[in-house]
Amino acid sequence: MSDPIPAGAVRALLVTRCISSIILWMDFTLVFSILAFTRGASTATIGLAASLYGFSSLFLGPWIGALADRVPPITALSSSYLLRAIASLGIIFSTKPAAMLAMVFLQGVSNICAMPAEQVLVKRLLQRGQMISNIQIVTVIDQSAKIGAPILGGLIAQRFGASAGFWLSAWLVVPALACLELLRRTAADRMRLRNPPPRCLAVGGQIWQLLRNDGMYRLAFTAMLTQTAVLALYDPLLALFLRGLGCGPAVFGQIVSATALGGIGGAIIFKSVSDRAGRRLALLSLAGFGASVLIPGLLAWLGASVSTIGLLGFWIINGCCYGITAMYFGVTQQLRCPAETIGAVASTARSAQLAVLVAGPLLGAALASLLGIGGVLTLAGAAAIALALGASWARLWNA
Repeated sequence: MSDPIPAGAVRALLVTRCISSIILWMDFTLVFSILAFTRGASTATIGLAASLYGFSSLFLGPWIGALADRVPPITALSSSYLLRAIASLGIIFSTKPAAMLAMVFLQGVSNICAMPAEQVLVKRLLQRGQMISNIQIVTVIDQSAKIGAPILGGLIAQRFGASAGFWLSAWLVVPALACLELLRRTAADRMRLRNPPPRCLAVGGQIWQLLRNDGMYRLAFTAMLTQTAVLALYDPLLALFLRGLGCGPAVFGQIVSATALGGIGGAIIFKSVSDRAGRRLALLSLAGFGASVLIPGLLAWLGASVSTIGLLGFWIINGCCYGITAMYFGVTQQLRCPAETIGAVASTARSAQLAVLVAGPLLGAALASLLGIGGVLTLAGAAAIALALGASWARLWNA
């Protein structure tokens, strides 16, 4: 690897990621606010909007990721920001439900265009140490934006109207494009694709090849996907679980904040624990995540009382372990994936996560009718711990 890129270019890359997070979380909140409170949309329309927003990533992600490997990453990322601006302005001026839904779909497409292009940029611009620092900072930005951007969007909507938030998200595209132009000028030589991506592989074939040939990536991917499956099983039931424990509505918001706080804490300690634990980190964090779900679920299932403070503590651990597993997978993917296929691999991995997030709640609801919500949390947490222990045993046996 050549010398590190200028510090200004690294900061420009982080600023674009920060802007992307703010736009993503603020628009996600405002889309459904404007549909419900301003346009008077029916529940069917809101449900269709949610499907269009998320399913575009599920079905189109691998193809858009493969395309990101073949075009200049700055061009791909600039296009995604322009699509976001067009979608935001389109939502402001849409008067018919069909036009509004089309703009929501366009927003979803713009989101999946951004992610693989960002992955390509990180792969080509940063060295290993910079990748770890980058993912730490990006995680803090994402968690902070997850909390702050919806609040900001809500305050803007309440004070100036829901459309004002979309004006802001459209305007934020301007500094993002300025940062991308700075990247283009300072690091253009690093962003040229030296090895063309293999065209013989079908879409999705890149990640299967990597999973088959690279045990380290396979371990990180399995831990990440298992963790996502556990989250999908219990997360939609969490509000009902808290209500069953006698908690008020405010506790749910506190739990969400505790999870984000744990994610920020995990980002802060990620480098130090990664240096100490090495390849065991993914399995240790997966086991910790499973324990944070299993223990409160088991206590509730057995009829024991769980204090609010205890719940907040469990979900701080939950957010911390979830963030560490996700960051470990992100760094492993950046390091182990070939530069010419990183966009396709990252997008296909994300589509696999989304598929699990779609299917998981259906299975969780079915299990809840048999075991109760506490039983679902117990089973999901136990499954995560069992897989982590099984993978650890397999690694020791092979060694």
